[in-house]
Amino acid sequence: MTGNGDTAWEAYRRGGCERAARLGNRGPMRFDEDGRLAQDILDAYRRTGFYVFTGVLSPQEVTELGFGWFPGVTGAGVLPMAARFPRSPNACRTRSP
Repeated sequence: MTGNGDTAWEAYRRGGCERAARLGNRGPMRFDEDGRLAQDILDAYRRTGFYVFTGVLSPQEVTELGFGWFPGVTGAGVLPMAARFPRSPNACRTRSP
């Protein structure tokens, strides 16, 4: 996209990021005194259906996995890995990774 499209896309993306930040389902792994996942993390997961753990992988591990979309991290990108994702719930593995 060029021109106004870039501005519209950036506004759309920024709005999505802001809405995602308000979900309250993102943060580091934390555990209670019994070693179980912290209750607020479980609550956020149950409320939204997912939780984004931050700081789990080092920048080097992210690069090695090919997740090149993280700020400040270079890598092959997700497309080579996405090509191996299953396409349906009953998909079978047809080639080596």
